[in-house]
Amino acid sequence: MSKEATPFRPAPTSYSESLDRWTTPHAASDYPSKYGQSLRDRRELGCIRRFVESLAPNSRILDLPCGTGRLTPLLLSRGLQVVGADGSEWMVNAAREQQHAHGDGVSAHSANPVFEVREALNTGYPKGAFDAIVCNRLFHHFREPETRTAVLKEFGRICRGPILVSFFNSFALDAFRVRMKHWIRGKVATDRIPISLSTMRRDVGNAGMDVVAKLSVLWGLSPMCYLVLQNRVPVVGEGSQSQARPSALSKAS
Repeated sequence: MSKEATPFRPAPTSYSESLDRWTTPHAASDYPSKYGQSLRDRRELGCIRRFVESLAPNSRILDLPCGTGRLTPLLLSRGLQVVGADGSEWMVNAAREQQHAHGDGVSAHSANPVFEVREALNTGYPKGAFDAIVCNRLFHHFREPETRTAVLKEFGRICRGPILVSFFNSFALDAFRVRMKHWIRGKVATDRIPISLSTMRRDVGNAGMDVVAKLSVLWGLSPMCYLVLQNRVPVVGEGSQSQARPSALSKAS
């Protein structure tokens, strides 16, 4: 007797732990709604800006997890149709309030953003629903390669264009410092875990995608690193607007 396939959902491991940690009113109230002025914040925003500048105006882009709408002004300023999604209803409500209060970035060429409660492992969006996806500050919470691959597969299913994901690269001075701190304390890291670029590439490949560009925040210093991904097999969706212009992004290395 055959069983109907069900989405991969690890529990109680890093995915459920991450949901428990971030889907609270306290987490939403403490989460920054805007980038700061530190060098790291400016460089991080610069990497994301390079990606969105490679998209055609009016592209439909998913920001997941959107948090409290930190990226919304940048995405709107590029004339994109923005959908912000997060697994926390408190984050989503805060993003709506932030947008309602400030209306940051809305131009004559961009529609008002939409904010929804959605989970990364099972978004509920139809196949090929988006022209692009930005996934900022999520994958460093996932310890298991199965979790990372499952989320990447879901992103590939709903996106017909390029996908930007961040992860913590273990080849960085700050990542080494964190490893040494845990070693001295005799502890094993359970969150914010740096992994090698080759490990992340393997997970991307297992999800049926290729890395087409790599963007480092502070190469060799900060573990924060961005990868631009593309499905190996094109995803057909309704009303495709955009493909990234390869010349606008650095080559994968």
